[in-house]
Amino acid sequence: MSLVWEVMDLGSTGLNGRTLGLILAAYGVLTLVFTYPIALNILTQPAGSTDVYEYMWELWWAKRSLIDLHISPANVTVLYHPYGTHHPILWLDTYLMWTSLPLVMLFGPTVACNVQILSSYLLTGFSTYLLCYWLTKNHWASFVGGLIFAFSPFRSDRAAHGVISMALTYWLPLYVVFLLKLLKRPNVRNALFCGICLAFSILSSFLHLVHFIIPATAIFLVYQHFADRRSLYNKRFVKGFGLALALAFIVIIPIYVPLLTAKIGRQLDYFARFGVLGHSAALLSFLVPPSFQLIVRVFEPLRTLVQELLPGRYYVVYLGVLSLVLAAWGVFNRKARLWVLMALVSGVLALGPLLHITRELVEYSVAGRTGFVLLPGAILTQLPLYEWARSPARFGELTVFSIAVLASFGALAPSRIAGRRMVRSGVMCILPLLILLDFALFFPFPTQDVRVPEFYEGLPRGGEEYGVLDVGSERFNHQGMYFQTVHQLPIARGFIYRYPSGTQYYQKFFEQLTQAQPDIVNADRFASILRQLDIKYVVLHKLSEVTVEEVGPFLTENLGSPVYEDEQIMAFVVPASDGGEIEEPPLLMLGEQWHPTESVGGVPSRWMVNDGTIYARADTTGPYQLSLVAHPFQGPRHLQIFVDEELVEEYHVGGMQSYVTSPFVLKSGEWTPIRFHVLEGCQVPSEVVAGETDDRCLSMLFQQIDIVPIESEILS
Repeated sequence: MSLVWEVMDLGSTGLNGRTLGLILAAYGVLTLVFTYPIALNILTQPAGSTDVYEYMWELWWAKRSLIDLHISPANVTVLYHPYGTHHPILWLDTYLMWTSLPLVMLFGPTVACNVQILSSYLLTGFSTYLLCYWLTKNHWASFVGGLIFAFSPFRSDRAAHGVISMALTYWLPLYVVFLLKLLKRPNVRNALFCGICLAFSILSSFLHLVHFIIPATAIFLVYQHFADRRSLYNKRFVKGFGLALALAFIVIIPIYVPLLTAKIGRQLDYFARFGVLGHSAALLSFLVPPSFQLIVRVFEPLRTLVQELLPGRYYVVYLGVLSLVLAAWGVFNRKARLWVLMALVSGVLALGPLLHITRELVEYSVAGRTGFVLLPGAILTQLPLYEWARSPARFGELTVFSIAVLASFGALAPSRIAGRRMVRSGVMCILPLLILLDFALFFPFPTQDVRVPEFYEGLPRGGEEYGVLDVGSERFNHQGMYFQTVHQLPIARGFIYRYPSGTQYYQKFFEQLTQAQPDIVNADRFASILRQLDIKYVVLHKLSEVTVEEVGPFLTENLGSPVYEDEQIMAFVVPASDGGEIEEPPLLMLGEQWHPTESVGGVPSRWMVNDGTIYARADTTGPYQLSLVAHPFQGPRHLQIFVDEELVEEYHVGGMQSYVTSPFVLKSGEWTPIRFHVLEGCQVPSEVVAGETDDRCLSMLFQQIDIVPIESEILS
């Protein structure tokens, strides 16, 4: 506490250690109440929705990679078994990883995640309080400012989704206060602390860099250029600010080098932005609470009105009624101009590239032509770093921060109410509680109560590295990743932030492989493919009765009876090989332009529209051949086969016939596209056959597509 006091130069303001302790205690109590029941279940139930599984996995993997394996967390060896992947985005969460490491080692990732969430509320409130106190010199007004930013719906929504890195916001106010202190007193100490806080803010989350730090710093510099050029261009400030930037750069550059290297090598295409409009804020969303807010939930007419104004689920940037009232009051303070500018600019950027007041885009018509209102956010799509930032609504972080500072100025008035002390004290006690009630989106706070099946505790390890395939879990296999933190064996399916290059094909491959219905690829090869991928156990998650009813018998037929079953999972062991398998044939996956599977003559078949694609992944670079059975629609057709867009074979297909192509080369470790093209195109049966009602466009029927390696002796 004395360090904070000394660093912030608060001794001259009358702020002492006892006061700071009381402020911390107050934020601590409010945190425990506001996040109920996290503290009560801190050992067993991670806070947040499904995204928290990604962060628990990430913290477990940080400990496993750094402490046990002595490798970078970006080199992911325990997902997408047996291939693994390189995921440089993971290394950007360095601050979260290192600060959680002791807790993970002592108690596990569940405790680490819960402590990070709880401490983020307490420390964000306290650091914002320090900034506001440096500006207002008023305890209560500063406490209100810290309360608004720390417990804002924006932060709580991110925390409740389990996005822990975005909840780590407590370094941001400290960076801002030291930037202001550096302008007022340009010395080495302020420059060093400004640089340290800047570095920790960036390392807390890459998203803080693009949605808070860059715009806040730019607005600050532009504002000072017009408001106080003398201080801004003071050589001591310029040198101090340069020192702060250099220090932050030195701290973060080792972490960002792998990312920049991957970017230069065009290996980050999978991280491109998408769905920008769907992740932009609507103008009304700043003023209207979400439909799941506590008060709105209680009053059905209010909930109906909110859903009419803002239908569907949207990004939460709600600023709160009382916060806006206090902020409006604070606008009249002569020190508030910078914060008004920050709130306005960040608010406009949060709206994204096109204006929408509700969920509908605002249209206009000129000379009979309709268009949309273009906003400054459209420019950001062309700037470095922002090409990955798919959610403009995240600029709301800076908006609510600016509103919190403005509200602290506005709160000076209630704290100075003339008259009886009891009235003033009542207002000062009730107002923060009303703000929290307005901010209460989740009560109780969401937690995940998932029991780990005993099966995972008993999995044999003994140095043997084999994989586990999770089936029937949700799309991203969050539950399987959570269970992995217990059994610590490689798993085939998983997701963290994005699918790294190539892994999305691998995940789609497993979706097709585990379909109960036989298909034109991988027919009757389920067990042999699992052995080829060194997968020893298949775990069927009972999240869906339909999945269990469909996939359970399929797994039993191919793998035998389950070796373990409870109310959560069924576990199967992959049987040993009978010795009659083809050595490591490529993995095959269906791509685009195929109609659903059907049975023709008792054989799984698919009609192709045209330009039907399959993807092949070989473990060894070398020559391969494609075998298939094809039948044309309505008379003979010419079939061309392209491998990676290079023509390999062309056939005149007159009836149901088997074909084996000339040899072609597949590169190891890549999903190579193989495209089937019919020169005559496709036709709709209902348009060319009398009495036919089939409206599909058909060109060629396929059965039994396989790729096999060619022995070198055969080629010679």
